[in-house]
Amino acid sequence: MHPSRMKLHPDYRLLEFATDAAAMRMRFESLLGSTLNADVILDDFCVPRVLPRTSGEVLIQYRFTLPIPQRGPSGQWIAYGEHYPFGAEIPHRPALDEAGTCWFDELRLRIWLFPTDPQLPELPMLFNPESFESTYNEKLENVGIQCNAASLSTQLLSYRLGRRCIVRMKWESAPQHDSPASAREIIIKMSRPRQALALWTKLRQLECDGFNADNRDQIVLPKHLFLHRSTGAIFQRSETGASLHSLIGHSLFPEGCAAAARALRKLHHTHLSGLITYTTDDELDHLAWLSSVTVAAFPSLRVRVEAVMRDLVRTQPAKAPTLVTVHRDFYDKQVLFDGSRTVLLDYDTLAAGDPALDFGNFLGHLQWRTHQSPEHAGELRLGWESFTQTFGHTDNGFETRSKWWTAATLLRLACLYSWRPRWQHLAPSLLRSRGLRHRARVGL
Repeated sequence: MHPSRMKLHPDYRLLEFATDAAAMRMRFESLLGSTLNADVILDDFCVPRVLPRTSGEVLIQYRFTLPIPQRGPSGQWIAYGEHYPFGAEIPHRPALDEAGTCWFDELRLRIWLFPTDPQLPELPMLFNPESFESTYNEKLENVGIQCNAASLSTQLLSYRLGRRCIVRMKWESAPQHDSPASAREIIIKMSRPRQALALWTKLRQLECDGFNADNRDQIVLPKHLFLHRSTGAIFQRSETGASLHSLIGHSLFPEGCAAAARALRKLHHTHLSGLITYTTDDELDHLAWLSSVTVAAFPSLRVRVEAVMRDLVRTQPAKAPTLVTVHRDFYDKQVLFDGSRTVLLDYDTLAAGDPALDFGNFLGHLQWRTHQSPEHAGELRLGWESFTQTFGHTDNGFETRSKWWTAATLLRLACLYSWRPRWQHLAPSLLRSRGLRHRARVGL
């Protein structure tokens, strides 16, 4: 076990074993070996994400490299486990015996064997070239893309059980006249069909409001090609810029933060219809649940978490004078930048809300990065200054509200990362950080 891991409440004691990378690697090697009828050796095995759920179970993400492509992508895999702490109700056992799942009784843990996903039943076709071609070829041809199934490969980029899967598809295009064969690639985001349609509608509205991929101001969305309604798959062009997160420590980072501020101001000036409204009351409701489940699992955090929560309730700011289109998950990994072109990513959580929400969320993440990468504190400070100076203030009460949203973000991050084995040792120091004393000047 990692020596710096926090002590768990007895009800969660099995979670320590279910998130032990060395032990779970051996379990997965045995499990996949019997499933694939082959000797399996997994590389780069880790447990990057652990997420509590409102239904009581804990979702565990496992990442590893598997060089056998029979069931899914070769290379990087993402699998999920559902751990049921003592006291949480376990689903009726026969439902756990369906194809694509297995059950580790001693860990109270159900494993979903990728790409089996009960909410995304069409997911396996992304990893079957023949099924992919027969399902999507007509749509691809309509946008001028000739897919060559014989050379098709799939790279898994991101996956959340029951919510979404993002992949990069690559293939060699057939030679045309005097043009030789060339490498082609696209990005596909698959979610439940109803959610995909709602997202597609938002994307089309954003494109009509100045975020189309060819816009002159170079603040854009990726080029979206089409929605396949029945499978919930949105196809888009692959982008070449680097995420701001990957630019931390690079000379482009401060300039990229300024570009992120300009992109955020542009988003806040769009006019989208049909958005839900997200307020400080909604944020406090979410934090109340997240704080409660976190301190139940990690009792040593209780005093500080509850003190911060009380402070947020006591200092809840007045409502913003004007509601705008907010991203709600705006941080350094949601922006691509290449020195001139800025690409905004992930729009699932768009809402009508306070512009200080996105501003505070971005700054909260930058402050968290100083805990993760203290060696880059200087560059992060420059990014912080570049972002705040470029964005400016939207109204007289903006500074007060943005400090509240920054503090709310830091509490949320402290709770979320306390569940992750790699980073949980930093949660106590984050809870003591100056950003949580939001009535004072907030800075890095």
